[in-house]
Amino acid sequence: QKKNLPKNPKAAKPKMKPPRKCHHCKETTAEYSVCGYWFVSGNRCRKNFCKSCLAIYDMESSEKDDWHCPSCLGICKCAACVKG
Repeated sequence: QKKNLPKNPKAAKPKMKPPRKCHHCKETTAEYSVCGYWFVSGNRCRKNFCKSCLAIYDMESSEKDDWHCPSCLGICKCAACVKG
């Protein structure tokens, strides 16, 4: 007898974002926001910022595509942006 299993086992699991590295602290986390800023060149920023680093900038994480990261806003204080 067949048990009542879902037809697609992957569909039964809740979808989680894959872990990514934060632009500011370089820690890998699953709770982050991705920048949606489009450069004039037609490329997208796509930098990731974790929730704790966004708190440094008094920003909230967002799932919206139009969210702009601290780097694109010119307020990022990470070592790479300060040096650059």
